Amino acid sequence: PEIVVVGGERDAMVEGCLSLPGIGVDVTRPSGLVVKGFDLRGKALSFEVEGLWARVVQHEADHLNGRLITDHGPAIRGDAD
Repeated sequence: PEIVVVGGERDAMVEGCLSLPGIGVDVTRPSGLVVKGFDLRGKALSFEVEGLWARVVQHEADHLNGRLITDHGPAIRGDAD
């Protein structure tokens, strides 16, 4: 997937990740975006997401690009439980 438009306000939130149990990081992300990609048959698709879903899409896109939440800032132990 490719994030092609980032809009809306930027929201901060402590994020956790199953890859780093027990660790949280305060991450600021845009609250709305448009994503382009392809379905399982190779057909182009585009969708818009806002709020928590926008954060989830960005978090997972980070993983696809080799990034973890700890790349966004210092870890906070115990706050992600």
